[in-house]
Amino acid sequence: MKPYPDSYLNSLRETARKLSLVGHPAEALKNSVAELSQNLEVLELYGIELRMEDYVGRAAHLFFLGNYAPALQSLEKAICLAPDDPAIWTHKGIVLIRLGRLSEALLAAQKAVGLDPRNAAARTCQALALEAARRFAEALAAVEAGIARDPGYAPGWALKSGIACRLGRYDEGLAAGRQALALDAANPTAWYNLACLLALKGEVRQALSHLERAVALDPACGAIARRDEDLAILRQITEFRRLTA
Repeated sequence: MKPYPDSYLNSLRETARKLSLVGHPAEALKNSVAELSQNLEVLELYGIELRMEDYVGRAAHLFFLGNYAPALQSLEKAICLAPDDPAIWTHKGIVLIRLGRLSEALLAAQKAVGLDPRNAAARTCQALALEAARRFAEALAAVEAGIARDPGYAPGWALKSGIACRLGRYDEGLAAGRQALALDAANPTAWYNLACLLALKGEVRQALSHLERAVALDPACGAIARRDEDLAILRQITEFRRLTA
């Protein structure tokens, strides 16, 4: 006898299949993979063989907890079961970026792109790896390739705004960030990057307003802002200190 009905597990597995580590998944999705991960421990006690989606769900849960090395191990098991799934390779690339293994992350992203050249998440992962390696011009080309294939992909536009900022192309970055928000007003990366761009252009009040929205959506943005030189113009302002406390 199985410990859980198939319909219940399959619903959680479908969530794991759709989830992306690129961008900012909703809390409901995070909760679903956490629930799946907990249930997998019971399945393993019963000797039930896990599926690819199970390993992906476990990896996602570990990733959200900041446990990147075991997340990578779980993804390797998923790849053994589905070696031609571009989403898993994209997940692997994101985890490797967090581990600082950038050359491996780029290879994983390139594998994902090779499997599905039209996959915007894979192209964005590739761009993230290049950005982390400070190869900004190549990163911009990669993210633009993804946007060209899927103009409605908000994480791609949000990333473009940050890369354009690194290249000193502030107006281009502002346009990209605003496009990201037009597609997804709850994208903290877009709000944060726009705050940086506005600060660099000397628009202090607007920069603070955008930073406040970013922190409200993702409190981690406050800690990042404390050491971000792009926001240096804001550091003596009481409101900035409150946001980054």
